[in-house]
Amino acid sequence: MPYDPQIHHRRSIRLINYDYSQAGAYFITLVTRVRKNIFANINAGELALSAAGELAKKVLLALPDHYPAVEIDEFIFMPNHLHAVLVIGAGPPGGLVLPEPGLRQYSISEIVRGFKTYSSRQINLLFHTPGSQIWQHGFYDHILRDAEDLRRVRAYIRDNPRKWFEDVEYRG
Repeated sequence: MPYDPQIHHRRSIRLINYDYSQAGAYFITLVTRVRKNIFANINAGELALSAAGELAKKVLLALPDHYPAVEIDEFIFMPNHLHAVLVIGAGPPGGLVLPEPGLRQYSISEIVRGFKTYSSRQINLLFHTPGSQIWQHGFYDHILRDAEDLRRVRAYIRDNPRKWFEDVEYRG
C-alpha cells in the first residue's frame, strides 16, 4: 500500500532504493516502549546492566549465530535504549567482504526484527509478562559511510553513559 498521509502517520527515514542487506556498517538505535528504564542503571557515569539488560545483551551477541555474515561491533545498552553498530559482510578487522555465494543475506530490518522478537520473549519470561511489548515500533538507523563516521559513532556509543542525564532519551 502506498504512503497515504491520511492513514499513515510515520514516515520512513530509510534511503529509497538502498539495499539494506548489502555489505556495510550500520548504526542502529532501538528504544523501549514508553521509554521505560529496564536495561541498566547509571550512577556517576558508570553503567550497570539489570537482569533484563544482561538477557538482551546475550541475545544481541548471539545474532551472528542466527544471521550469517553479521558482526556486532560497538554497542551499549542504556537504561531505555540500545545503540549498536551492526556489520553485514564482516571480514578482517577494518575491512568488509561479501558473504559466501548462496548464503542468504538478511537486511538490517530483518535482523532488528529478530533481535526485538527474541529479546522480548526472554525479557517477558523474566518479568512474567507474556506478550508485553518491550520495544517501540521501528528503529533509527544510519549507514556508516567511512572510517571517520565509524570512529565518531563508536566514540558516541562509548561516551553515552557519561552523558546520560543530557540524553534526549533520559527519563528520570
